[in-house]
Order: sequence, then C-alpha cells, then structure tokens
Amino acid sequence: MTTFKQSLLRTLQLAAVGILVCTAIPTHQAYADTEEPTPITKPVREALQTFKDKFQRKELTHPYNLPFTITKSVGTIAGDQLELDYVNDKLNQRCKIFIRPFDGNHVIPEADQAVTLQDGTQAIMEDQHLFDSVKFVKGGWSYRITLLKNDSRDAKQDLMAIANSL
Repeated sequence: MTTFKQSLLRTLQLAAVGILVCTAIPTHQAYADTEEPTPITKPVREALQTFKDKFQRKELTHPYNLPFTITKSVGTIAGDQLELDYVNDKLNQRCKIFIRPFDGNHVIPEADQAVTLQDGTQAIMEDQHLFDSVKFVKGGWSYRITLLKNDSRDAKQDLMAIANSL
C-alpha cells in the first residue's frame, strides 16, 4: 500500500474510534461536572419571586415604566442572575433587565457616561452597536437594563425612565 493510502486508512480508523468513544458517553455524564445550572424560565412575576426567595431578599421589583406596550415577557434564572425580557413583536422593540446580587465590586469604566437616577443612585450609560444600556446598584442588587436601538425613540431617555421606575 502506498504511504498516502496508509495515512488515509489510519485517519479513517482514528475517526471511527473517536466517533465510538464520543457516542459511548451519555450527554448527561459528559457534562455532569460542569457548574452551570440549567436555566429556569417562568413568567416575570414568578421568576422575580423565585429569585427573591433564593437570595432571601425583599427589595426586587420589575419596572412599571416601559417605553412600549409589552406583547411578551419572561423571566429566566440562571445561577446568580435573573434576566427579565420584555418584547413588543409588532414594533420590534425589546428591553432586557439583568439582575444579580451585588458582590461589592462596582467598577466604572472610563469610556462610559456617568448619570444620576432620581433617587440619587449613581449609574453608568453605555452606547453599544445594537443597544444602549444603563448599569447601577440599588437595594443590594446590581442591575443592567438594555434597550434595542430604535430610530423612533430616544433610548437614553427611555433607559433613565425604566431605571427610575425600579
């Protein structure tokens, strides 16, 4: 047999062994030692209550001021983070709120814009390519609110209104 054919045969044999090894391990065993919990998705109010109970804290609410009518909303808990997702499918608008227990580390990057909420809370505005966001710490929670960019509204003003409604 030529060297090329021997090399090709050996590659195919190794590939076959690799396929057998990969398929012999059930998926749940292959990832059993990972620390990432399976995300839990619930209606927003239930997700908020579950998250509050998990960290045994009282102050945690959802916003009462959104810049659009909500057609869908859901809360997802993954580890120490709660993600609230508010959507208006008809207008292609979306607001996401990420909430975590505050761990004491609050670094303000130099490139971001510092703002103050109505209650005096210091916040950081960020201008991203597809969305704008505001970050702040309040009541022992770290919040990050994002709004999908949309030419029909002032995202920064809307972000401030949402943040002030928490």
